[in-house]
Amino acid sequence: MTKAGAFKSVAKEFNLFKLHTHTHLYTSDSVVSDFPGRIFKIENLYSLSEFKKLSPFAKANVATKNFPMKVEDIRKRFKIKDGGEDYLFFATDYADNLIVIHGKKLS
Repeated sequence: MTKAGAFKSVAKEFNLFKLHTHTHLYTSDSVVSDFPGRIFKIENLYSLSEFKKLSPFAKANVATKNFPMKVEDIRKRFKIKDGGEDYLFFATDYADNLIVIHGKKLS
């Protein structure tokens, strides 16, 4: 989907809210079972400053979407090892705030 550039049409077709024009993460109040991508349950949402104070994850899968730091730099700064069931998405939201989304992959 990312390479096809169909961001707006995907959001419209599946009735999803896009986090930011350039973030390419979508949210919904309910599970969209036929969504053509990975689906996560959001466990928590942190501002970047909250996450810095807490730094609650020793191990997680880390991804960035429209974020000023690279994954390798985030892992090093917050001492997060790769793997496990937790997913952390470092992103920019609709109000241009830097956020961290903690999620778990749904089967």
